[in-house]
Amino acid sequence: MQFKALLLSLVLVPTLFFGQETIDVQVMPVATELRVRMPEWRPKVFEQFPNGAPKLVMFYSENDQGVEEAVKRIHFYEGGRPMEETDLTVVAEKSPGFEVWKSTTVPHGVSVRFRETGEVERIAYFDHGLL
Repeated sequence: MQFKALLLSLVLVPTLFFGQETIDVQVMPVATELRVRMPEWRPKVFEQFPNGAPKLVMFYSENDQGVEEAVKRIHFYEGGRPMEETDLTVVAEKSPGFEVWKSTTVPHGVSVRFRETGEVERIAYFDHGLL
């Protein structure tokens, strides 16, 4: 009986001391800054304020297959300053990002929210629709 107890303690003691090891994993964002708007991107206004100023604009670019897809979304304040600028990508309907956003067009990379003064309020980093 004592032999079994000794054997069990020899197995469990190292686990107690070494099994609690924490592994430090650094997650790197997909991008660290917003994509620069390109001249070949086509803007499309989806919403406007009563004064005619754009409220929501999406920018589109052709992908490698020549299909146009959304690459950036900008929400504006009524005065014309950006409220939020988000880089976008297209995902498959079976992807986790689609489940979150219920859309194949999801945030990917950086999303910056601004105050009306232009100051940065918050920055979020997305990977195919997931924070």
